[in-house]
Amino acid sequence: MAKPLVLSIALFLAACSQPEDPPSLVPETVAKATKTAPAAPAPTEPRQSVVIAADPWCPHNCEAGSGHEGYMIDIAREAFGLAGINVEYVNMSWARALQQARDGYVDAVV
Repeated sequence: MAKPLVLSIALFLAACSQPEDPPSLVPETVAKATKTAPAAPAPTEPRQSVVIAADPWCPHNCEAGSGHEGYMIDIAREAFGLAGINVEYVNMSWARALQQARDGYVDAVV
């Protein structure tokens, strides 16, 4: 139980700092249908989004755009949805996900 909590906190903290001019995203596989989080109060500024990258490793994080994307992605969508932030989940190799996070193309890696 402590691992999912620590992972969700790490996801939240990793997404808190955004670069001033983020480069464009170059994902390998993007979720076909972006799920929306539960309705949150309407923010006064445009909704922000967080890009999470991972290699599929079910049941933790599965194929992007599938009916079941994994419990870690579900937790991230719930947590960020409460703050009015959309989550975009993409699949790529683990090494590429880490490099894209270092380069600022994605916001988090799970």
